[in-house]
Amino acid sequence: MNNMKISLIYIPPEEERYNRSYPSFPPLGIGYIAALLKKKKHDINVYDITFETDNWLIEEILKENNSIVGFSVYPWNKETVLKIAEKLKEKNPDIKIILGGPEPSYNPEKYVKQTVVDGVCRGEGEKIFLNLTEGNTINLYTKNNKTRIQIVENLEEIPSPYLEQIFKVKKYHTFSFQTHRGCAYTCRFCRWQYPGLIRYYPLNQVTSELEYLSQIENLYVLQCIDSDFLHDNNYANLLLKNLIEKKVKYPQANFEVYYENFNIKTGLLMNKIADSVIVAYGLETASQKVLKAAGKRIDLKIFKRKIRETKNTGLKVQVNLLVGLPEQNWETIEQTLEYTKELDPDRIVVNTVHRATITHNRKTSDYSTLPDSELKKIQEKVIRYLKKGF
Repeated sequence: MNNMKISLIYIPPEEERYNRSYPSFPPLGIGYIAALLKKKKHDINVYDITFETDNWLIEEILKENNSIVGFSVYPWNKETVLKIAEKLKEKNPDIKIILGGPEPSYNPEKYVKQTVVDGVCRGEGEKIFLNLTEGNTINLYTKNNKTRIQIVENLEEIPSPYLEQIFKVKKYHTFSFQTHRGCAYTCRFCRWQYPGLIRYYPLNQVTSELEYLSQIENLYVLQCIDSDFLHDNNYANLLLKNLIEKKVKYPQANFEVYYENFNIKTGLLMNKIADSVIVAYGLETASQKVLKAAGKRIDLKIFKRKIRETKNTGLKVQVNLLVGLPEQNWETIEQTLEYTKELDPDRIVVNTVHRATITHNRKTSDYSTLPDSELKKIQEKVIRYLKKGF
């Protein structure tokens, strides 16, 4: 089954589609799969339909006469994915529809019950898709084959989608990258720690792809999507020093960092690779009761000190807040906003916890039980509150 035609598809949240004011990223998840398949000489297409219609995508896939079509599925696009899959199967019953991403990885049974779905790729999909090209479905979750979440233990086996030139880079202004997979923390609102513990890409590969990205004229923002860029401070320092030696510089670079791991020495290095550097810290809430229920440990005194150290290093600070946590209500949100005001961050981002399913619409004082639609209203209320200057 060599030289199969394969298409991998990413569908962004509805509010981002057709709206060029949103910063769309190259879809790295399917990019890594595509890079490995391309290296193995398979015919591969990657579709990010941020600015395309569903009908356009269907026509393109049917025209390509694909053997396998893989969708990256999230809570926000699951209905759209299934509608497109139905239309593809209707037109070409021989197409194999494979779903991957966080949504089907943790709800595989729900998806293999759909007649249009041939299998679910649970966890990291590079090896699973490579097996599929050879007719091997051993790690694919199907009606008759229940598999565990898969990981790639050695990331040296996975080439860079940027260096393999998987993406049409001219359509983007924000480019994401990662130095590792996995997460050391166990927050209950997040699945970042699954699958697997932290594994790093080869330092020379990440250095090369970041050097490549620095040469893209339309790059405005470099976004690190690690769970914690400074989890391994030695690796981070070596990477930053490599970039500085190569005189690599970006207009803006953003990093997600766990507050305890920030240090001034590394902060000074980070400051040298971009005109503006933003370090994002996940506070989520300043209520210890909510933090405990969410499985997150933060010492608010140390957190405040680390924010001050970060700003004193010349870096900008972003504080991330979450709506929809267990034990959370408006009182704990007000407490969080007052604490956040004391931090004096350069930017505050308010997100909602994604719900896999909406179970009910009843009123409750605990935001963790509210459906997405209600959480959205609370999120908007928080943002209005912030815009008024607290």
